Amino acid sequence: VEAVHDLADGVGALHRAAVGQVLARDLVRHLGDAAQLGQQYGPNHMLQLMEVLEGLDDFKAATTEEVVKGWMVEKGYGMGAVMNAFRLCIVGASKGPHMFDIIELIGKEETISRLKRAIETISN
Repeated sequence: VEAVHDLADGVGALHRAAVGQVLARDLVRHLGDAAQLGQQYGPNHMLQLMEVLEGLDDFKAATTEEVVKGWMVEKGYGMGAVMNAFRLCIVGASKGPHMFDIIELIGKEETISRLKRAIETISN
């Protein structure tokens, strides 16, 4: 049993390291990609998403994922129209660890801050 706990701790540490590596990238360098994506979708999706996230008290990955996916279904937005832009806004890359794990790790305040910064870039 102890070996299983040690293994789980090791996997958790590797996961946190991978998320940290993605977050360590220079977001500003990638905002041009977000602006290009914003020309296709406009900042509207990200503004709405930011409002959805601001309304959450529980910022755990499972909760944010459920709420965001429910919002996308309700609005009739495709995953690509929202999640690709969201990923670029938050991590500045088109791939990486699970988005909802990332935003739980960086927290609500930082998530909203990155969305605001990216929306400003997209809007210009």
